[in-house]
Amino acid sequence: MKYCSVCGSLTEKRIPEGDNRERDCCTNCGFIHYTNPNIIVGTIPVKDQSILLCKRAIEPRYGKWTLPGGFLENGETVSQGAFRETFEETNTEVEMGELYAIFNVPQINQVYMLYLAQVVQDDYSATTESLEVQFFQEDEIPWEEIKHIIISLINDFYASGKEFVINKALNETNEDLSEIEKKIVQILNNKIRPAVAKDGGDIKFKEFKDGVVTVQLQGSCSGCPSSTMTLKQGVQNLLCHYIPEVKEVKAV
Repeated sequence: MKYCSVCGSLTEKRIPEGDNRERDCCTNCGFIHYTNPNIIVGTIPVKDQSILLCKRAIEPRYGKWTLPGGFLENGETVSQGAFRETFEETNTEVEMGELYAIFNVPQINQVYMLYLAQVVQDDYSATTESLEVQFFQEDEIPWEEIKHIIISLINDFYASGKEFVINKALNETNEDLSEIEKKIVQILNNKIRPAVAKDGGDIKFKEFKDGVVTVQLQGSCSGCPSSTMTLKQGVQNLLCHYIPEVKEVKAV
């Protein structure tokens, strides 16, 4: 860093008092600039023992196949960032699983944190960040295009024999729902979930009983302090407007 981000003056490299590492220090205001590793988050998205890969549409490694992932943003948890990056690069939804791997790349100051994730939709597509998105069986994976460290992770996944058991509720079809419930699901899917997904969250319908719609919050919505307000002001108002039978929305 050549110039101070606080006052714009020149910086110099020196070891600040009480420190043991060389830092970029401002020669004018004395501000110390600490440079820390970047956190890279992503998923190993699987379905029926196939892995969903995306072909990069941006540098570095433009046109190469890889797992979905990217930089963790401010205000996100690690799992929220991994969920968001997966959606941004594959345009599909996943059910987040366990934290599968943490590894360091100190030569470029990066720490990678990858989750197992179950793909819960049949639809997926390229986005502004990916040229192609495709499922691969183990013997179909274009190994020659993938980073060595990602190759190790994929090999470890198949060697572990891990399998996802999809929650039965995720596979329920509209045939099991009443007419009102079908309308609720349609509004959630068409008007609410796409907007929420842009911020790395998701809302799933659970049940409708005695005028109360129960939903499950996922991704960045889960545990978010503003989620209750969002439900009351946004989701509840929208559902009540289109479906008079709906009186309230609750989250579980």
